[in-house]
Amino acid sequence: MSKFYWGTTLSIILSGTAFAQTQADYDYENTKMFEAVREMDEENGTITLVHPPHFGNWDELIVVGTRLGTTLTDPLTSPASILTEDEIAARGQAQVSDLLRSLPGIAVSNSGPATGLSQIRLRGSEANQVLVLIDGVEVSNPTDGGFDFASLRAEDVVRIEVLRGEQSALWGADAVGGVINIVTRAGETSQGWSASLEAGSRNTMEGQLSARLPVAGATLSINGNAFLTDGYDVSGLSGEKDGSTSRSLNLGFNNFDLGGLRLSAKYGGLRTRTNFDSDSPFDGRLYDTNDDTIFDQRTARFDGRFDLAGFPNLISFSHARSETDTCGGFASLSDSTRTNLPFVLVKYFENGHIVTLLADGEH
Repeated sequence: MSKFYWGTTLSIILSGTAFAQTQADYDYENTKMFEAVREMDEENGTITLVHPPHFGNWDELIVVGTRLGTTLTDPLTSPASILTEDEIAARGQAQVSDLLRSLPGIAVSNSGPATGLSQIRLRGSEANQVLVLIDGVEVSNPTDGGFDFASLRAEDVVRIEVLRGEQSALWGADAVGGVINIVTRAGETSQGWSASLEAGSRNTMEGQLSARLPVAGATLSINGNAFLTDGYDVSGLSGEKDGSTSRSLNLGFNNFDLGGLRLSAKYGGLRTRTNFDSDSPFDGRLYDTNDDTIFDQRTARFDGRFDLAGFPNLISFSHARSETDTCGGFASLSDSTRTNLPFVLVKYFENGHIVTLLADGEH
């Protein structure tokens, strides 16, 4: 596999209320620490010339354990694993499922060629007992309760958090096995752009384009990905090749101030097509059947954040629609939607305790 990369990045620091499930959460924690040090300098008449990350280990911050804001992994009562942007880049894996395969307590099952069905199980739970979030949107398919990781490319992902064990107190009945939180570039607040192109055997190609632009005091993030491969004959009968294609678009609008209200929005679109061979006669072997599955997913999220009497508050709206159309010996069609409307309030205490109050409506 060959890879070509070019781009430029200009990092900036933005202040404001934390954005759970997006990169802005960590930017905000970074800024809060910097502001605290600056206030101490002003009181003491000193100057500290240290970049904010030196004051804390940001790789140990996790948002999926609190519903709002961040916490360190050490105080959590459940084991957590974090893959940072540097670790994701160093591993060089093309799919998120391959990144998760190396984490403890996770079992990955794949079927068929690239973009074939791929499911995650945590600590022996079923695939429909693991809650999957992408930029704060619950993406598990309401039809069967599971999420297919096969189409989720790693090129646009900057962080993965895994909270193992039963998490229903925070995340509801779908989180019996745990929670997987995936953060993409749609939540980034640093200005810049980047592009990459990969090519390999079986006419495999992947292209990625990402840009973050300042708009009306906020940041607009645009991220697109396209992947295609001719694949190979899964049946092994020297028939037609079982290839796949996918394309995705992620848009984010982050850190827009409206008085004391901080607004953000996110849109995601994904479409994949996968060819596969099936056991249509049910005799235990694959035939060169030329079946295919088309998967479409659309997600949207809108957040409003504000402080009231010293309490951080979040009102959020998210919507996800999934459509799966399989043509062939196992023809099927499913079309499902999920809409969430949560309200979250958090209180931090000096002894390190955190109290989270939440109300969550789901349709």
